[in-house]
Formats: sequence, C-alpha cells, structure tokens
Amino acid sequence: MSKTLRMLVLVFVCLALSMTAISQTQYYVSPTGNNSNDGLSAATAKATIQAALNAAVAGDVINVAAGTYAENVTISKSNVKLYATNGRAATTIRGTLAGGLGTIRVTTGVNGVEIGAPGKGFTIVGFDGTGAAEAAALYLIGAHTDIVIAGNEIVANGDHGLLSDNNAAIDRITINDNIFSGKTFLGAEPGDCGFSNQFAAGNNTPRQLVVMGGGAGVTNSKNVVFTNNQLIGTTGGYNSASGCEQGNSLVTIDVIGATITGNTFNGVTTRGAYSLRARGKATSISCNTFLSGGLSASCTHIFLGSANPLTGASPASLEGIAQSNAFPNGGAYLTPNVAATYVIFRDLAQANAAAASLNAGQTAIAAAAAVTPTISAPANIQTTADAGNCGAVVNLGTPVTNASPCAAIATISNNAPAVFPVGTTVVTWTVTDVAGKTASAQQTVTVTDNEKPKIRAGRISRLNDAGVCGATINLPLPAATDNCGIASITNNATSSFFPIGITTIIWTVTDVHGNQDTLSQRITVVDNELPVFTAVANQQFCSNGTGQYTVPAAVATDNCGIAGYSYTVTGATTRSGEGADASGSFNIGQSTVTIIARDNNNNTQSISYTVQVSALPSASFTITTEAWCNTVNLTAAGGSTYSWKQGNTVVSTDAILRLGLTQPDGVYNLVTTNEAGCSSAPASYTYNKQQFAVNYTLLGYTQVNLGNGNKLLNGSLGVMNAGGTASFENNSSVNATGAFVKAPRVTRNGSNIDIASTILAPATVALPVMQYNNTSTKSLPNATVAANSTTTLNGNYASLTVRKGANVVINGSLFGTISIEAGAKVRFTAASLDIANLNIDKGSSSFTELRFAAGSSIRVNGKVTVGAYTRINPDNQQVTFYMGDNNKDEETFTVTGTNISVVANIYIPNGVLSLVSDDKGRTVTTITNVNMVGRFIAEKIKSTITNATWSSYNCSNPATVASTAYTGTALAATDDSPSQQDLEVAVMPNPSTTYFTLKITGRSQAPVQLRVMDATGRVVESKAQVQVGSTIQIGHSFLPGTYYTELVQGQHRKLITLLKVR
Repeated sequence: MSKTLRMLVLVFVCLALSMTAISQTQYYVSPTGNNSNDGLSAATAKATIQAALNAAVAGDVINVAAGTYAENVTISKSNVKLYATNGRAATTIRGTLAGGLGTIRVTTGVNGVEIGAPGKGFTIVGFDGTGAAEAAALYLIGAHTDIVIAGNEIVANGDHGLLSDNNAAIDRITINDNIFSGKTFLGAEPGDCGFSNQFAAGNNTPRQLVVMGGGAGVTNSKNVVFTNNQLIGTTGGYNSASGCEQGNSLVTIDVIGATITGNTFNGVTTRGAYSLRARGKATSISCNTFLSGGLSASCTHIFLGSANPLTGASPASLEGIAQSNAFPNGGAYLTPNVAATYVIFRDLAQANAAAASLNAGQTAIAAAAAVTPTISAPANIQTTADAGNCGAVVNLGTPVTNASPCAAIATISNNAPAVFPVGTTVVTWTVTDVAGKTASAQQTVTVTDNEKPKIRAGRISRLNDAGVCGATINLPLPAATDNCGIASITNNATSSFFPIGITTIIWTVTDVHGNQDTLSQRITVVDNELPVFTAVANQQFCSNGTGQYTVPAAVATDNCGIAGYSYTVTGATTRSGEGADASGSFNIGQSTVTIIARDNNNNTQSISYTVQVSALPSASFTITTEAWCNTVNLTAAGGSTYSWKQGNTVVSTDAILRLGLTQPDGVYNLVTTNEAGCSSAPASYTYNKQQFAVNYTLLGYTQVNLGNGNKLLNGSLGVMNAGGTASFENNSSVNATGAFVKAPRVTRNGSNIDIASTILAPATVALPVMQYNNTSTKSLPNATVAANSTTTLNGNYASLTVRKGANVVINGSLFGTISIEAGAKVRFTAASLDIANLNIDKGSSSFTELRFAAGSSIRVNGKVTVGAYTRINPDNQQVTFYMGDNNKDEETFTVTGTNISVVANIYIPNGVLSLVSDDKGRTVTTITNVNMVGRFIAEKIKSTITNATWSSYNCSNPATVASTAYTGTALAATDDSPSQQDLEVAVMPNPSTTYFTLKITGRSQAPVQLRVMDATGRVVESKAQVQVGSTIQIGHSFLPGTYYTELVQGQHRKLITLLKVR
C-alpha cells in the first residue's frame, strides 16, 4: 500500500473513532422552514442554516434541503456535521461581505467539523472582500484540527475560494472531492499589474482558489490532505487598462506534511503564476493531472521554491514528481537541480528557455503524459503444428509487471487465441491498474506446418460426348484432406478431351504450406452415340403446274462419322430411294419425308418433315353501295389476307375497300392470299366516282341553284336531265377534295365562285329506292299538346298541334298534318313515319327541335316547312325524308330564315327543296347559320339563303344520342330583335374544319360573357370579360358536330350556331 493511501486510511479511521464517541442529534433546514421550529424533523425544519447551527451542540448533524440560502454561516461549535441532502447541484449557500469575511466561516479553535461529504456537498458562492482584508467562500479562521471539506463546489466570486490564516496552527485538514470554480476577481478583467496594491482598499487584484498554510517558512500548519479535487476556476487574465497580464496561482498549500494526490488542475491564470505552489517540508505530490490549456505561456505547473518540500516526501525528487503525475499537454523539469529550478515547467520549450537563461549546464527532461503501470512480455516462441491440427496449443509464459505509484494492478490480460494458427501471431499483453491506466507489450508466437496432405480417387468411365469421337470430361477433384487446408489439386492431363479408350493421369495435391502428395487415376471413354440430324423445316409450296419440287438435303453428323442415308415418302405422295435428298415429284396435299442416317458403328437415327403443296386461291369481290352513305364498298371473298392496289400502290389491306369522293378514279386490283401464303391472280375493278349517287351531296333532276355564299363543304353536285342546269351565285363554292360539278349546263351568276372541277354532261347515276306515303288519316282523331307542357303521345292522329314551348315524345307512326309551334321539343320514336304535312314554326325565345330514332324513314306526301331557329335531328341520327306518293302533285321541303340545322337525307323525285331567305336586309357577309347535313335529291334544289352550308352525312361516324328534353340556355333574341343593333357577332369560317374566329361589335363597351354548348347542352368552352371590338378564336378542340354559342352583355343576349366538320 502506498504511503498516500496509508495516510488516508489512518485519517478516516481516526475520524470514525471520534464520531462514535459523540452523540448525534439530526437538525433539518429547508427554504420553506421557520426558525421558530425546533428543526428536529423535515416537517419542523428551520429556515436558515445558522439557526440550526445555533441550536446544535457538538456531535450534531445539520441536514440542509435543496434550495438557495442567502446567508453567511459561522460554525463556532466543534464536531458539527453540515450536509446537503440533495448534493451540491441542488443546494447553494450565497454569502455577502456584510456578513463577514466568509460565506462559511469556521471560528478559531473549532475542531472535528465536516462541511459536506461525497454526494452531500454544497455549492458555496463567495464574494469580494474589502481589498484590504482577504475574504473567501470558505474561511478557516485561526487554529483547527480534524476538519473535513468534501463533495462541495466552492465558487470564488472576486476573492479566495478556500482560505486559512497565514501559518495558523491547522492540522489534519482533509479537502476531498471538491470543485473549485469561479473567478478570484470581479468583472471580465483583473486589476493592477503586479501585487503592490493587493491589500489596498477597493483593489481588484486576483486572489487564489485555495490557500492553506504559511509560506516557505511555515512552522504551524501541518498535515493537509488535498485529494480528488477539480481546479477549474480563473485566477488571472489580461488587464487591458494597464496593458498587462495579471494573475495569481490556482492553489497554494504551504504546510508541513501535505499530501496532494488525485487532483485535476485545469484552471485559468497568467503572469508567471503556478497551478500548484507547495513550499512546506515533506510535501508528497503524486497521481495528479496537470493541464495547460488555461495557462499562459509564462505560467508553470508546480512551484516548490527549494529542495525543502522534497525532504521526507514521496516522491522525494523532481524526477519522481514528473513521472508520478500526469501532464497530458506537456510538462518538463531541469536536471541537475539548482535553487531556482525546483519547478515543473509548462512544457519542454519553457524548460529549455529557463535552462538557457540560467546557463547552469542543466538539461530539460519531459514529464510523463500519464502515470501508468509497466509490463514486459515473455520471450518469443517458435514451434510446430500439433498432429492433425493447423496450429498449436502454446504455453506463453508470464509477463513481468510493475504497478504505478498511483494505483495497484487490477488485471493482466492478453489477446492470445486458445490455439495458435500456423504462421506468426502477435500477442499483446496488457496490464491495467485500479485507476484504469494501462500499459502493453508484445510477444510473437511462430507455428510451422510440416504435415503432408492425403488424396483419394477412383476410376472414371464415361460415354463419348455428342458429336465427337471421344469425351470432354471435367474431372472431379479427388478427395483430399490436410491439417491446414488444400491450396491446389492439379493433374498432368494436357486437355479435358479424352479419346475412346483408357487414359492414365497423375494427380498432385499441395497444401497451403507447400507440402505435397500424388495419385494415379484411369479414365475410360466408350462410344455409344447415335447420329444427329440438323433439323429440316417443313416445306410449303404453291402449286407450280409441273409437280416437281426441290426440298433440302438432310445433313447428319456423328461422333465417329456417317456411313450412308436412305429415304421414304408417304402421304399424298408415295416413293423411296437412297441418299439424303428427296427432291422430285410431290402431289397436291401433304406428304411426309423420312430420312435415315447410319454411322460407321451401325447406329441409326431418322428425321421427318412434311411437304405441303397448296392449290392457288381465286380472287373475287362484290360491289355494294349504302343508299344514303358516301362510299362504294368492294368486299373481297375468299383468302385470309388482301391487297388492294391502284397501279403499284397498295391502297388498302382490309377485306373491304371503301371508295368515295376523295379516292381517285381508275383501275383497282385485288390479290388474295390464303393461309398457306399462296396468292391469286389479280381481280380488277374500274372506279368512276361520277357514276355513283353516293358521291353527290346535291343531286337535282332539272335544276340545282346555290345562292350567295352557299358552300358545299363535301361531296359533289349533279344535274341528271339532259336539259338541266346548275347555277351559282356570288361567293358560292364546291371545292372539297375530289369534288366536282356535273351538269349539262353550268352558269356562274357573280364573282368569287369556286368550283373544283366542272363536267358538262348529265349526272347518270342509280338512285336509291323511293318510299311513298299512300296512307289515309281520315278516320284518325286530332290532338293538341298544350303550351309549355311535357307529355307522351302514343296514338296516330289526323291533325296534331304541338303548342309553344311544349316537350313531347310521340310514339305513333301515322299522321295527317303536324304543326309544331315555336320553341317546342318533339321526339318521334317510331323508325317509320307516314306524314301528310309537317309545319315547323319559327323559334322565338328558344330553338324548336325535332328528334328521331336512328335509321328513321319519314314518308311525306305533302309539304314540309321549317322556320328559323329550328334544329332537325340534333342527335345526328341517320334520318331520311322520302317525299312523294302515287299522285302527280308536287311535294316541297322549304327552309326559311336563319339559325337552322337540318341533319337528314331529303329525297323528292317530283318536287322542290328550297332554302328561302326571309330577306331582312342581309348582306353577303351575314352569318345566317343555316346548315344542311345529308344527301339531297330533288327535281329542283334552290337556295336563296345567304351563306348556307351543305355537307354529306357520314355513316361511319355514329351519332351521340342526346337527352329527350332540351337542356340548353334559352334564346333571348331573334334576328328581328332590336338587340342586334346593340350586340353583333361575325363568325368566319362557319362551318369550319379547324376553329372559329368571332368578331364582336356593339354600341355598349361593357364586357361580354361567352359560353359554348354542344348538342346535349353541356358547356364545352367559356370566356369571361371579352371586350367589345375584339377578335377571339374558339373551338380548336371541338369534335365534328353542332355547337351553340351564347353571348351575354348586360340585358342583351345573342345565340349563334357553329358547325364543326371534318
């Protein structure tokens, strides 16, 4: 046991013996207590520590609860113990100068006092004294023995942390496990340069964290044990006012027989100060840690001043102190010693500078960075591996260790494996003391392997590889074992191919350390393989008339060669022969060819393939035209694929070739190909679009007249009678792709008439079959649908009147005269209707609408009149009006006004189809929004409505069925309304294949709101705040169909019909 530990044990035993001799009364102090209480329990605690001390007698214990106590405490009774129940982090005593020279003062002659204990200490905050007299956070005044100060944080606050009177008779003072923090001056910087004014009133010269004893000549102060404390406070700094460093030592312990061990010195100071100053005789300094991070360049770690402190000390030399304490950031001493250099310097540089200055022939020696035990490893070992093992169990021996002066050895360990592998293993020995300090040394153990491996393998017998007269054999590795492992197994075979027969090879096995063994092995290869054919694909031929066909010759291979071939043909053809080529005669149908190959060892193999000879197909087609559609259909018969060509150009590969207005005239050839890939001879058809009624949108017997600005958007115009005439007014046009005008006579009555092609001859075509209305309605009742009502009618009527705004579904099929008033919505559900006369009034506040079932035939034997603001068939169903009977009277279909949409075929063999202008002063640029969609055949076709459009119905684009009731926004003004003068809209073009351009004008400059609805009333586009006088574009993404544009400006409203076409 070290001298330091023996002394500590002796001190604590004495304390324990003295404590057992004194009775104890427990007193309690709490911030919530009351000094009038007896203080004998936590519930009756006193409010101040001093009150409890006043009540206590020798041997009593003062238990202080957590909190901050603003008071100065004077301990004037011996053998009193002062403990903080919750420790220093929770319990603070803060004194003031007015209360004396210490936050805690122990008066002279008071002995056996304990202030704190590990886990039960206080935070004791000091204060600044008068300057003329020193003060401290904890002040031992006069003579004392057996004082214990433990577990506290002592905070300097302008003066000392812990202080005893100079050379006072103190003995057996224990200062253990405390933290010394704070600053020993006030403010950010200390005062003065030097210590000439350190006792002047009001000075700010820094004091020390700890001062015990009486200087270099101490005689009365003895036996201070200073252990396990942390010195982290500040006792110096830079005085910017004076331009100098000003500092004081962290700790001064000038007593006889001091023990200073286990402490950490990590405070801040300057100006040549010391971390520790100890000048009393027999001062033992060991096992401390001295850090230099807070020391200025002129400071040193330890100052002894002379050899006197080393007399009777342990260690008793500067070298011993330098090696028995830790200096992690550096430390050094000079040897030999002289009176001025009993110092542990801050680092080697500082020590060398001091040696150079003294010029006394001294050498600077570095101090220990840490105090550790020592160890020497046993001697290195060389041995061989144990039998059957790749390693050896080794007795390492025992290392030589020495404990440090600070702590006993706790453990000795190494990282040696239980079994040492072959090779060199480095064993690290480690010694650890009870303070956790370690040292290590290394020992090498080398194990060698001289044991041979062992190998075993049996004979191998294999069949030859396919296609070769031998075998490629990936020889399996023989079974091999070794104590340390196999590095390689090799053989003397020159390749992996072995011929038919027996081959002997030699195996060599090598272990990981170069030891070897060998083995012989026999390899036998047997030929047992059939010939192998290259596959022959099944053959397909189209009949060539000769019956002779060339087929591929079969090819077979064999590992040892082919001797010959033969063949047989079965199925549609029967024959046989020698050789591998069966080319020759094959009948129509499927034959099977079988080839037999024989190798040199009489092994045989066969292969079969089929020969299919297919007859050629014959191309044919049928010609059909749909009565009211716009194509001639050529439908191919037979075959599985088709190719329609005009010249060398393939125009279609569909079974049906559809020829219309946009296809060129000429010869079209069909070639069909059957499933066998055989193609027919071509079948030809000569197409002349003028010969088919489906290519005419307007077809008159004697006359067709297109009025101002009328445009035929698709399809052609024809006149059938030899004396007939086609006439055109200003700005009219027939100019779609492939369109033409065919009539005996063509007259142009104005300018800007655009006709793509003119043919002066009658249009000779086959017309659709006419349907006549020869019915009678004399015995039928009459019916009237009330205005603005909604109903369904299931009967047939001689006279039917639908009043304004009514919404009616009609399920009957036979009618005399039907009159439909403005704004009514009518749906006919029967697919065939017989009507004598159909009168549709001009719409007013909303459109008048007629809807029909898909594919409806409407047979009329009288007249049809259509007024403005009317939609006929807005659902775009395929609907045809057949107008005629067996009488010789004339039928008429008359459209009058603007904003009219008729989607229907109209067929009047003995009558007139008229578009009649209501002549309201319109000009050639007026947009009338009259759109006729269908095919129109009549004795005469005449149009005086400006800018009407005509287009054919597209049967391949089925209609989208709209709801029964009209759901769009009602029209607020007609062409006759005065609002036209207030809000005008011009649309160009209309119909359009791309988009519509709207020019908006009017009297008012108020913004216009615009929205566009499709035929079902669904809003598809809208714009707000459109300025009068502006031009906008809409409809870029519209699908083909009819759209209704509503423009609203205040109380004025305008509705325009737009037609988007392909």
